[in-house]
Amino acid sequence: MAYFLERLYSETLPISKQTYQEMRDILLMKALPEYTLSGKTGLVVATNKKDIGWFVGCEGTMSRKEFLALRQTVSLLALKELDVVEE
Repeated sequence: MAYFLERLYSETLPISKQTYQEMRDILLMKALPEYTLSGKTGLVVATNKKDIGWFVGCEGTMSRKEFLALRQTVSLLALKELDVVEE
């Protein structure tokens, strides 16, 4: 996933300039003068298995960007206690 983000930010995907800008706008989480943070979270709720939460993103400045992809196994019980999913 980090490779995809690198291609997105270097504009080497086969998509239009408008699509690049729209994707950046959607992914933007925080913009400060010193840096920006962009990303997307997700959750896979698996039946009879551990659930998986994830975050992919990019942080940095105009001259330097760091790309990351994180995956965390979580239990359905923990998600219920955090009110992420219903009973």
